[in-house]
Amino acid sequence: MLKQQALNSFKLCLSVGKPRQGVLFDSIRRDKAVYKLAIKNKEKSRANEFSNSLDDVLSSKDMNRFWKS
Repeated sequence: MLKQQALNSFKLCLSVGKPRQGVLFDSIRRDKAVYKLAIKNKEKSRANEFSNSLDDVLSSKDMNRFWKS
């Protein structure tokens, strides 16, 4: 959804000659920033989720499951 919105903003800006100021320029910058922030948050969430699952397995003292993960 966010990626599609960023692409739509870019295509619209491209169709009018890629302005460097104004409403369309602000729109493309905002949509791109929101999309990049969502990617960054998802990566952090995934890394944290992985760390939590390793911690759970290690704290349960199940070494076989720990090394398999």
